[in-house]
Amino acid sequence: MLTIPDTVLTMDRNRCSPSPEPSPARRRIPSTPEVTASPIRDAEDSYVTELLRAYLDLPDTPSRARTADRVLARSLFAQAVPLALVHAAFDVACVRRLIRPATASPLGQIRSLHYFLPVVEELRLSPPDPGYIRHIRARLAAATSRRP
Repeated sequence: MLTIPDTVLTMDRNRCSPSPEPSPARRRIPSTPEVTASPIRDAEDSYVTELLRAYLDLPDTPSRARTADRVLARSLFAQAVPLALVHAAFDVACVRRLIRPATASPLGQIRSLHYFLPVVEELRLSPPDPGYIRHIRARLAAATSRRP
């Protein structure tokens, strides 16, 4: 809780002088109620942590999440996007990046979680078959094991 000192300065003809007794209403600033943990907040924090950990473990992603990445992860939680769908979108996007013609110019590093948003929306509108996701993950594992 924030408190105001017992001596409050008042202006008196261009100079400050302490006033001896501040009013009780000005003496204390009400504190904001402490945020208590709730099951929804815990679920959101868990979702965001898991999503960002998976994102940062992907190839060509930054070493730490940005604030915008956290905001997007919270937004995905609020939209009730399943983590399994986000993981599948990560895999699909990574395979698309890795399995390219050898003559294609190399792609730059992924700088934001927003890079995956179009794939999340694609899979959200048309959920993939679990067999397809297994196939994509096998392709991803094979492609990353061959990379230097």
